[in-house]
Amino acid sequence: MLWKFGVMDPVTAVLATSPGGLVQMGALTSETQANAALVVGFHLLRIVSVLLSAPLISRLASNQ
Repeated sequence: MLWKFGVMDPVTAVLATSPGGLVQMGALTSETQANAALVVGFHLLRIVSVLLSAPLISRLASNQ
């Protein structure tokens, strides 16, 4: 969807949304000439959102 709506090129969209480590995806961007800032930003956002939402989900699950 990111590529279809014109937000980013196809290679950057695949690397930004694929599961994997932040360092590995960052290294792949240099080899594929993708936009490194977008790829690293997406993965950083993913990691931070998991770290912030995990305690909340754990607390909600333990109350039931």
